[in-house]
Amino acid sequence: NWHDWSSDVCSSDLFASKKNIPMKTLVSWIAFNNDFTSEGKIDTITSPNYQFHKHFWQYDRHLLISQSSGDDNRMVRLTACLRHDFPDHKIEEVYLNIEDVISLPEIKGKIEALLMKHFDETLDIFFSPGTSIMQLAWYICHTTSGLNTRLLQLRPASKSKTGIPELNEIQMERSD
Repeated sequence: NWHDWSSDVCSSDLFASKKNIPMKTLVSWIAFNNDFTSEGKIDTITSPNYQFHKHFWQYDRHLLISQSSGDDNRMVRLTACLRHDFPDHKIEEVYLNIEDVISLPEIKGKIEALLMKHFDETLDIFFSPGTSIMQLAWYICHTTSGLNTRLLQLRPASKSKTGIPELNEIQMERSD
């Protein structure tokens, strides 16, 4: 017995179910020193952000954060390079206007507000780039916000047994 399924399941129903899948977003700071050579060029061999795009991309977009208020030449160069080399990767520049890169209250407040704007998404926080205080702020937000986040760290190729970067999830208990 043949059954015409087109009346039971139409293509618009299939697309509707996809709308319920949360956007998967990568969030990271610019690695002010490690994304660039001493001459200020993008270091495509060791840049943590570049290596993440090259080896581990599985996202709808990347929120790339600068501590500047705007006009960050390094942000412009890094996003231009990433967009050129990975044209299918969506990268959004975020300027947080951080006045003190070692002020936990300032940094935590600003990244927490940024993360909360994306409460309905799956957020992978690339933990490696940034100052130690920026990393601590990520940790606090991850463990206390109740958001759907993961903390990811990249082992550089030079420290890897395989000769390519390794991605590790930092696992810990979270408060609810």
